[in-house]
Amino acid sequence: MTLRALLKGAGGTAVALVLAAAFASAQAQQTLVVPFAGPLTGPIATYGLEPLHGAMLAAEDINKAGGLKAGPWKGVQIKIEQYDDRGDPQESANIAQKLILNKDLTVLIGHIFSGNCLSALPIYEKAKVTMATPICSNPKVTQSGFKYVARVTQDENANGVAQVELATKSLKGKKLGFLWANQDFGKGLFEIASAHAKKNNIQFVAEPYNEKETDFKAILNRFKAAGVDQITHLGFYTEAALQARQAKEVGLNVPFFAGPGVVSPEFIKLGGKDVEGVIVMDFMQESMNSPKLQELEKRVKDGFKEQLNLYHRNGYDVMNFVAAGLEGAKSKSHEDVNASMRAVSIKGLNYDLKLSPEGTLIVPLDKMDQYYFLKTVKGGKFVDYKP
Repeated sequence: MTLRALLKGAGGTAVALVLAAAFASAQAQQTLVVPFAGPLTGPIATYGLEPLHGAMLAAEDINKAGGLKAGPWKGVQIKIEQYDDRGDPQESANIAQKLILNKDLTVLIGHIFSGNCLSALPIYEKAKVTMATPICSNPKVTQSGFKYVARVTQDENANGVAQVELATKSLKGKKLGFLWANQDFGKGLFEIASAHAKKNNIQFVAEPYNEKETDFKAILNRFKAAGVDQITHLGFYTEAALQARQAKEVGLNVPFFAGPGVVSPEFIKLGGKDVEGVIVMDFMQESMNSPKLQELEKRVKDGFKEQLNLYHRNGYDVMNFVAAGLEGAKSKSHEDVNASMRAVSIKGLNYDLKLSPEGTLIVPLDKMDQYYFLKTVKGGKFVDYKP
């Protein structure tokens, strides 16, 4: 009997439904959803949108090349689904609870801020879903015993040491004024930076500040009275622009040296002329010699009307990292996917992507100059710093 005859018979409707379901299932198997969770709206959305856009471009490259190249999902295309946690740790936990309802989900990209990662991680851990983060840098993310986390970026242990090294050796600071954000990211970074400074007999004074605070003059005046010769900023651009302006207003005319949380075009938009000369620590040079980075810069500008920076690169790298983990998995089980993620060793856009046993990016201390670079704001944009 032909298919046409079957469809005309009494059971035709049932057969048609079975065939439609089979077709839909075949279609679904050709696409693997990888969720991306981070702040996509609100005043700090740039931190989520930039790595999201980088990941989207990497997924586009993977799909154009025929999808995943090996493993249990060989030939399958990547589809990124977006989840907006608004930078709110409770919303990150809510998203995690929703995502783990999908028993087939083995990996996601996110979250972005350390507080968000720490809020969501216990939920993913219980469900054995690997969280591959492109930004979360608090050491607790990988030092709290979690087995289902992959941090594909430098952590604060490396960042804090690097910023003090650059502050004193490259920028010649003798007495540092640590100005740190009083939340998970800033506090974690300050603990590492201050410990390294103490260990190396480097003089410093320190003051915390709260997010959404607007008047920093009392802190800056105390820095001035203490005789600091550099403001070493450990926080985000949202307050840093105002702090740089107010430092000038109180007459604290010393170098303002900020960490990677300030590397965003939004910092320059907020600060205008007042942030000219601010120095930042970044993970990527502006003068990009790599053809791949130059190509990515053009695609970011054409596709998203954004200026390429390290968060686009981080997103691009983490998507390729996740793809390599999926390709190397022995099966589709959560355990096998996670084991494969922990064993990934590939070349990223700038440096090698390989994790420690705890799940964090390995940054050789004797090769820090390959991972960290100085920039300054000049003419309304970030340029490579030259003394």
